[in-house]
Amino acid sequence: MNAEPLTVLIIALATIGLYFLNKYKTQIFSKASLIGEDLEELIEEKTGLDVEISDVIEEVIEDVVKTTEGVLEDAKDDGSLEESISDVAEDLVTQSKEKIQEMTVNQIKKILKEKGLPTNGKKSDLIERLLKAGV
Repeated sequence: MNAEPLTVLIIALATIGLYFLNKYKTQIFSKASLIGEDLEELIEEKTGLDVEISDVIEEVIEDVVKTTEGVLEDAKDDGSLEESISDVAEDLVTQSKEKIQEMTVNQIKKILKEKGLPTNGKKSDLIERLLKAGV
């Protein structure tokens, strides 16, 4: 199998990342769940809304794992990457955006406020601001 050095490096790094993600998956989900629960309680306390942010966080993490596993499987099968890393990143951003779009404007504004970011603008502006902030 003749794989280019960059492909080999990407596969190696992704494998290492997946190893650590799987190894610490329980702690990652636990920490994310705690953060999500705290945020849910705060939103409910301030607005009276019952939201399920921790479910969204879990779904995004699971999407990242599935996407990474898919890329590694492609590379393992034929020694090359069918999708570029930028395509994979773009897919993850799209999936995250879809999850955030399911949230209400008030839910998004609460997260932005907690991060010290502006809360003005249309829902699409708020979503972009959240994504740029790395949420």
